[in-house]
Amino acid sequence: MLDREEDMSDLQSILQENLYFLKRKELLSQIETKLSEKFGKKIGVAAYISNTLMPGMAAVSSMNLTHVAYVDDLIRGTASQKEIQAVALIIESFGGEATFPSEIMRRARKYCKEFYVIVVNVAKSAGTLLALLSDKIIALETASFGPVDPQLVFSTPQGAQTVSARSIKELMENTIPTYIKGMSPAERAAILASQNYALYQQALDGMKLVEEAIDSELSSRIDAKGLDEIKKTLVHVPLSHAINKSIDDLERLGFDVCKLAPDSEVGKLLIEYHRRALRNLIAEAPHGQGAVLFESTRASFQISVQVVQQAAPSPRPSPPQQPQSRPLPPPEQQPQGQPVKG
Repeated sequence: MLDREEDMSDLQSILQENLYFLKRKELLSQIETKLSEKFGKKIGVAAYISNTLMPGMAAVSSMNLTHVAYVDDLIRGTASQKEIQAVALIIESFGGEATFPSEIMRRARKYCKEFYVIVVNVAKSAGTLLALLSDKIIALETASFGPVDPQLVFSTPQGAQTVSARSIKELMENTIPTYIKGMSPAERAAILASQNYALYQQALDGMKLVEEAIDSELSSRIDAKGLDEIKKTLVHVPLSHAINKSIDDLERLGFDVCKLAPDSEVGKLLIEYHRRALRNLIAEAPHGQGAVLFESTRASFQISVQVVQQAAPSPRPSPPQQPQSRPLPPPEQQPQGQPVKG
């Protein structure tokens, strides 16, 4: 649904009007005003919100290269507005492909002088990496970041699933070798032959891409010792993907951060926008459930998927069993008639 500059008083436009988007658009406009006043420059704001409330959406809502064109449009459109000096992207995501943050940064550098990332609730893994690569991280004091661990999507009989690159590496290099130690050569060969080595290589490639992105994007503003500490804290350590890092942790690592209190004026606006955006994905999706919302003051676009729940077939009632007739014994074994006594 696009917000057009021309006359919107005709019946067709009114019928297509989305009051929920108009309210979110108003909030984005107010956030732009408050951030522009705070930083003394005109800042345009856009949003990239994944559905983090439904675990089953993880595979389709994770950051991946199919989303790049939509985010590109958001950044380019926002940067093209008059006198915009910086673009701030609100993100909500559990992470995704290692290539996504670098590709978004490469394009953002073409369109705007400065690129900021805003985190209201959660930005894990690739979401954390995108925040690290940006020029400034604006976050609520309660926002959650996490270890930079690329997420890989693969197909299973139950549908698309995500798994962390670090988990695959740990499985192949430690768990399986320990598990097969006491087995016979044939048993070990069977287990090793059943592993997905292509997925293992993708995990190694993803983790390598993370380090390369950190080196190439941050080396101009953080010294070698600082880069090593960032990798030690967020990349190399075998932490769970679910472990939380705060905006204070990122500040201690040397990143340019702006912490917002949840009860501050701009904090309240961001929280309301964030909740309304998630509502859009849950309650306003035209088909099934919303996976990702791409939005600015100019346009709103949503990716939704049809959620199909396959119920287990109920067992059919068995037909009534007929009593089985017993075969008659041979004539010589049949009981002989007894004389009737009078």
